Amino acid sequence: MRMAANSIVFSLHLLTTLASVAGNLNDGNSPSESFLHCFLNRTGSSETSTLLIYTPNTTSYDTILRSSIQNTRFHSAAATKPAFIVRPAVPADVQAAVACGRAHGLRIRVRSSGHDYEGLSYVSAGGPFAILDLSNLRSVAVDADGRTAWVGAGATVGEGATKLVERWQHVAPKLVDDLLIRAIAVADDATALGKRTIRVTFPGMFLGRQRELLSVMNESFSELGAEAKHCSEVSWMESAAYFAGYSDMNWTMLLERRRQYNSSSFKAKSDFVRKPISEKGWKGIWRFMAEDKHEPVVMIMEPWGGRMDEIAETAIAFPHRKGNLFNIQNFIRWMEGEEAASESHLEWMRRFHQYMSPHVSRNPRAAYLN
Repeated sequence: MRMAANSIVFSLHLLTTLASVAGNLNDGNSPSESFLHCFLNRTGSSETSTLLIYTPNTTSYDTILRSSIQNTRFHSAAATKPAFIVRPAVPADVQAAVACGRAHGLRIRVRSSGHDYEGLSYVSAGGPFAILDLSNLRSVAVDADGRTAWVGAGATVGEGATKLVERWQHVAPKLVDDLLIRAIAVADDATALGKRTIRVTFPGMFLGRQRELLSVMNESFSELGAEAKHCSEVSWMESAAYFAGYSDMNWTMLLERRRQYNSSSFKAKSDFVRKPISEKGWKGIWRFMAEDKHEPVVMIMEPWGGRMDEIAETAIAFPHRKGNLFNIQNFIRWMEGEEAASESHLEWMRRFHQYMSPHVSRNPRAAYLN
């Protein structure tokens, strides 16, 4: 049984804050000025309140406006810009913005992650308007026992992806012996503004029938949301071709094919994880992977457990034994042939390997020996 990869895409947004908005509006009792006074009064008129609201004259206004715009057509010089961007910290701030907008005739556009084709959450035709940006309300609370989840309106798919990877590392090493679920994170460029994204997939293999698999998944890893449409029943040989990256090719053709020359270079580094990585740790790892658009890094995570958990930690030196949760392979491939380019990629991998140090095995730091 092979489960099709369940892809999750997200973007990391760097959040910034602004200084006071006082004095940045036109004089007079305009809807914008009335809205500002109303909002500050309802939220306590504190220094914290002014950090929730941004005007075109504040330093990071444009950065925040662009932070989740997916379609650059709607960020042209001719596009109408909001009089305010309000970033609520708590639900009461949302109530204040909506009530003040209604009371003083300022239209409100609500933006979660900005994922709409026509820019309806951040543009408006006509008079002044404000964006209610919910990106700070992005908490995700999962009740595994009750099989429910509360997801903040500002949560991007990335929040859910991080939760899934964090959950995966607890579940995957303890699954039934007939089930393997990997996690693969890829850094690539997939947004209109060129933001680096982390795409996480969870491919797996189950030795059994589809009905059995879905029953196991529902009991052990329901958060992944596996359904029959995600599964394909294949032969053992077809599964081998799938994991080798040839899922669209007849495996008999592979046996007859002469290997072609590969004109690229690559570097891989491995690690073993003995203790679960925190959610904060994962977000830092995603950020490091996404920071350099010239490094197409892939992180492949393979769960341990199963038969290996039956081998005592002191029985063998090789880390195929009890005590390791999963193995990590970080892999980059590049096409440039110049020595300077290769050294640049290798230096990035060294820095990433160093960054991973707090999250992996130590004294000694284990590595995979092929």
